[in-house]
Amino acid sequence: MSGQSTLLNQSIYENLRMACDWSKEDILAWADQHGVLQFVKNLPDGLDTVVGDDGAFLSPGQRQ
Repeated sequence: MSGQSTLLNQSIYENLRMACDWSKEDILAWADQHGVLQFVKNLPDGLDTVVGDDGAFLSPGQRQ
């Protein structure tokens, strides 16, 4: 895997919903199990944070 992600200028939740049919609760549970829940909670709007075109508002590491 190259680590490249295609992100649309939508929320993190909307971008994830394109890949899987999970609810916000499912995604938050997954985030907790994988140690990234605090990162999500620290975002200005949590899963509803808009990432910008191609993740412009995220660092390269956060895009992965």
